This record gives sequence, structure tokens and C-alpha cells, in this order.
Amino acid sequence: MSPPHGTENFFITKGCRAKDVTLTCEMGKAIECTASFECMDIIVPITTANAGLTTPTFASAPSATIWDWISGGAGNVSWNSVAVDCQKFSITVNRNTKPIHVLGTTTPHSTQPHARRIAGDMTSLWTVNTLETDF
Repeated sequence: MSPPHGTENFFITKGCRAKDVTLTCEMGKAIECTASFECMDIIVPITTANAGLTTPTFASAPSATIWDWISGGAGNVSWNSVAVDCQKFSITVNRNTKPIHVLGTTTPHSTQPHARRIAGDMTSLWTVNTLETDF
């Protein structure tokens, strides 16, 4: 984090795992990916880069073109290995992660997935390939 006054603050997360991730593709827009995380512990932001651990390495800015609705060429969405003419597509992978506790401590032992779910939604043109049998 870099606030306006120029001081860099660092924070460390312990036992951090993705709880859910959503990927959305829509005509005329950049591909959007959102995620939420479940963490056992997050320290208060500090100005010490390593906080007693290894010094972090910042990711470099990407030099490639941002993926958008024309990335991947024609037929980039498929269902059962058959290309589908989509106008909008969204998929969410939900790990349903939650902290696991053990006797004798209030600090979580770990964060584990429970009842994973995958859900999706798409708007497609009606073509000769039907999805009726998959319902």
C-alpha cells in the first residue's frame, strides 16, 4: 500500500487462501477476475518491509496486452468440447473456505475448503448445438 504521503506500508497474511474466484467475459470489456480470501491472521500494516521475515519482491508491471473480449479468437468458450457463440460468460469457483479450530486455542489451525461449488452463467446465440440434454 502506498498512501499519498509516500510511506510504504506492508502487511502479512497467515494461512491465506482464495475463498472464491469469479471470471467474467463480456463484449466490449476487459476480462474481469475478482477473488475473496480467507485468512487466519492479518497483521496491522507496518513500515518494516520484512516484518521479521524475508524481504518481499514486488511484482513487475505486466507488459502484455490486457485480455479482453476478443482474446482467444473465435469459439473461445466451449461446452462439452463444442464451441458456443457467447455474448457474455461468467464462472465462479467457490471453495467455501473456513477456518478450522482445535481444542485449547482460539487461533485457527488452518483454513480448508468445505463443499466446493462451481457455478456459471452465459448468454449465447441459439445455434445448431443445443444444451437441452445437459439440463
